[in-house]
Amino acid sequence: MDPHQNLMVFLEHAPLPQPDLLHFRTLSDNSTHPKAFAPLALLSTTCEQHFYIHLRGKYVAVTAHSGNCGTRIVDIINWQTGRRVVECLRPTILEANSYTTAAS
Repeated sequence: MDPHQNLMVFLEHAPLPQPDLLHFRTLSDNSTHPKAFAPLALLSTTCEQHFYIHLRGKYVAVTAHSGNCGTRIVDIINWQTGRRVVECLRPTILEANSYTTAAS
């Protein structure tokens, strides 16, 4: 949800093989947001997933974690144009907090 943009996001979980969809609605009257490209399809797997949705300006980032088949999905999309900026499907072995930097 982003009150400054009068925006809320809903996830529609679809049965396989259909993709899950993001819907962009207005907070004021729950209508389709006028700046939204369309409902956006997400990357999906055949496993149960837990979704986290983050909004920043014109971008929506969705991370999905599937514990039972060990995958993590990262999808970053411009919700106004529908352009996918990042699309990543990978095993969870390489967690984000496992990266280190060299000491200076």
